[in-house]
Amino acid sequence: MQWLGTPYSWGGGGFNGPSLGIGSGSHTVGFDCSGLAQYAWYQAAGIRLPRVTDDQVKALAQVPAGAPLRAGDLLF
Repeated sequence: MQWLGTPYSWGGGGFNGPSLGIGSGSHTVGFDCSGLAQYAWYQAAGIRLPRVTDDQVKALAQVPAGAPLRAGDLLF
């Protein structure tokens, strides 16, 4: 809840919280979706996810089809 309302910043955010992004996010301190996922997983469980979504998909166990979703599950 601490970061609710934080701006979207393409390429922004990471393990330590919001940051300046890159490209169109270079003037905005905030998170993009993968940066927010990195931050949340690291803060909650000490797990360091890769930076980009494609690599995050490969790094995490997949939820079997039809299995109930749990808090913290990422949907790609």
